[in-house]
Amino acid sequence: MRVHFVPTYRCTMNCSYCYAAGLRERFRADLSMQQYRLLLDYLLAHGLQGISFLGGEPTLWAPLADAVELARQVGLECAVFSNGAHVGAVPHLVVLNLTRCLQGGISTAEAETIDWYRRQQVQISFRLNLAAADSTRYRTEIADLAGSLNADIQLGALNGTPHATDYGRKFFDWCRFLVDHSLPVRITRPLARCLFTEEQHRYLTSHVETMACCDFTSSIPVINPDGKTVFPCNSLPVPLPLTYLHAKRSDFEELHPLYPCRPEFMPRECRGCPSYLQGECHAGCIGTRTEPAALPTPRHAILPLEQITRRQPYRPRLHCDWGTTARIVAKTGSDLANLASGYLKLGYACNNQCRFCTVEWQKTQGNRDTGTVFAEMERLLTEHSISTLHYSGGEPTLRDDLPRLLLHARRLGVQQQIIQTNGRRLQQMDYLQALLAAGATSFFVSLHSPDQEVHDELVRAPGAFQQTCAGLANLHRLGCCFSLNTVVCRQNYLSLARIVRLALQHSPSLRKAKLSYPNLQGGAADHLDSVVAPLWEVMPYVLHAIATANDMGLFVDTEAIPICLLGPYCDRASELLANPYHVSDLGFQMDNWTVRERAHQSVFYPVCRKCDLRDYCCGIHPLHHASFGEDLCFTPISFDALLVNA
Repeated sequence: MRVHFVPTYRCTMNCSYCYAAGLRERFRADLSMQQYRLLLDYLLAHGLQGISFLGGEPTLWAPLADAVELARQVGLECAVFSNGAHVGAVPHLVVLNLTRCLQGGISTAEAETIDWYRRQQVQISFRLNLAAADSTRYRTEIADLAGSLNADIQLGALNGTPHATDYGRKFFDWCRFLVDHSLPVRITRPLARCLFTEEQHRYLTSHVETMACCDFTSSIPVINPDGKTVFPCNSLPVPLPLTYLHAKRSDFEELHPLYPCRPEFMPRECRGCPSYLQGECHAGCIGTRTEPAALPTPRHAILPLEQITRRQPYRPRLHCDWGTTARIVAKTGSDLANLASGYLKLGYACNNQCRFCTVEWQKTQGNRDTGTVFAEMERLLTEHSISTLHYSGGEPTLRDDLPRLLLHARRLGVQQQIIQTNGRRLQQMDYLQALLAAGATSFFVSLHSPDQEVHDELVRAPGAFQQTCAGLANLHRLGCCFSLNTVVCRQNYLSLARIVRLALQHSPSLRKAKLSYPNLQGGAADHLDSVVAPLWEVMPYVLHAIATANDMGLFVDTEAIPICLLGPYCDRASELLANPYHVSDLGFQMDNWTVRERAHQSVFYPVCRKCDLRDYCCGIHPLHHASFGEDLCFTPISFDALLVNA
């Protein structure tokens, strides 16, 4: 899928033939960068491969350079269509509209713009919209410049192109002239077959990339600056909802009267033409012969992206690595049970105030003192012979005695010491080095958005994002073993794949991450409406993030997501890898606890009774059921199928 973004309809020029001239008043506000990021994440989850920036004049949009860079970072082919008035963005391709040069040649400013793109090693293409009265005086200059840059030429007909052979002859002469200069030529807008003689038509089809028929149902759609309406193409200003981008085009009945194959839509003089009857011509571009009053009225509600995503249907596809899943299930309860680990809660003091924090109401309890922690370490070693110890909070790194605790545990014989942290204090290199010297072997760091403002708002701590990213960079710089945790919530689920990319950008040595659905207690329960999105709403983006991570060599698992909803990645459910913990918390202890223990209070729907992995599944939290109801996206999994395919 490819889309055009129009971030603004503002322009430095006022061309009489511009298709967008009537849209400037309609879309006065520019697209915001936040809207762009969310739209990009949304489209990537639906198979986006490339984008273009149109206008108006897109270089007037202040964030263009950042928007292009972001698109390139996520692997998208990126083009900018410009009149060359400004520079700054470095796309893969820039299409420069030189139509005005047909009257006065290439100006000094235009030459400087072209040279700037050449020095940035951007592929250049020239666009010329030919009018019947245009001069041919400067075409040699344009052709020579294009040849020196290895640029191709895009020729387009202006709106209101006459069906006259004299215009066709002029258009053909331009094509032949450019081909004779060994330039690649592409006609960007379909033209009526009757503009050309048979000899001219044969020449064009053999030497030029042409568009004989218009089929806007397969054309590249245009996203408008409001971030919520889409035009089926840039010549048909029919506002449609964002779902048009990935739905069946035939679902939009308001467009059916415009289908070019319908006889009643063709000009009367064309209906008996052999070229039309044989499907070789549709009388040119639909947009050039459609009066605004004749455009259909949209029937679909235009909704903002946030409401569109809530309505997305989700049905998992259970085509995963069944062999891996079966082996994991077979191991659960056997050799995994012998991997004894301790989970030591150091206290509840924290420098973040996360909106979804499950222990929000316990933060008044503060931290355990050093002596109590030492005693709990010794008990866990004596009673359970643990080899791995996880430190949790609150925020463990707020303790100045944490290096001392690590050193004591190492002397007791603990081999692996894992610190669960928000990573903010790890920006202090001396403190991080002290933790490593004392025996820390791994870090489990929380990062909840690729955007500073969203992350800081979620954790309610200004500056936290920059500090966490600096901590991740330090971990990478020192070659530490660490993994990432992201709590999937309403503010960030569209951006999950971008979190993966950001983390690897800061820390290329990262090899594991976790996507955790909120445990609906504490802050997550208190802020349910503003923080929590239903599972079936977030799942397409969870799967897209896992797929993105796979492509980048990063392993991602999940927590608190029912196994069947993971579809092709159902072997990534951490409940299948449920190593037991011996938990020491403030005021209570639990032996052989696993994340599956939470399922004892979970809701399981009637269809779940048929699933052979029910005993391994987290189920649905009762508050999720009470708030969002039951969706029809649950699919029972057959254990026999697991074993047969193992």
